[in-house]
Amino acid sequence: MNKQLQHWISATVLIVGTQSAFAIPFEYTDVVDFTSGGTTDGEYLSSLGLDDTLTYGHNLLDEGFSPATDTIFNATLTLTIQDDLNWRGNEDWAPEFIDIELTHFLDNLIANTEVDTGDFSVDLGVGHIATLQVSGAMSFTIRADAGDFYLQGSSLKISGSATPQNTVPEPSSLALLGVGLAATGLRLQRKRR
Repeated sequence: MNKQLQHWISATVLIVGTQSAFAIPFEYTDVVDFTSGGTTDGEYLSSLGLDDTLTYGHNLLDEGFSPATDTIFNATLTLTIQDDLNWRGNEDWAPEFIDIELTHFLDNLIANTEVDTGDFSVDLGVGHIATLQVSGAMSFTIRADAGDFYLQGSSLKISGSATPQNTVPEPSSLALLGVGLAATGLRLQRKRR
């Protein structure tokens, strides 16, 4: 077989192979709404009493995430917090501090961090993403270190790429490849004569 033909066939196989193994970007968000249980304020957390922790989970499998085909690049946890109101109807003057613990790890994701009314976001680290990649779910424990507040919601947003499992080339691509191979074969036969 001619060296030029071998190179051409190798290049064609490489091009066709890489076209069928492309990745599709994805983004999934799992939301937990703590105000849906009949209370408009959410889950009350206080460092002064028995309500100092709340454990809950995010399951991205319900959102369409597939550990077998999807690869996570980034993950962000966002908490929606409402400071409680004092007897005058204003926000408390005292700051609120929280811990965010992950069930799968001995370390805190956030330790003794001040929060206020609004959204509070934190990016998950590589080890946390690896755990999420395997199971598709993760549990969190929110602890009130100081002060009191309402946890109204939590969302876990991941982004990455998905690799399609059974990609089938289009018939026109196969036809074009066949015409190219046939033309190359005819050209080689002409050269030999």
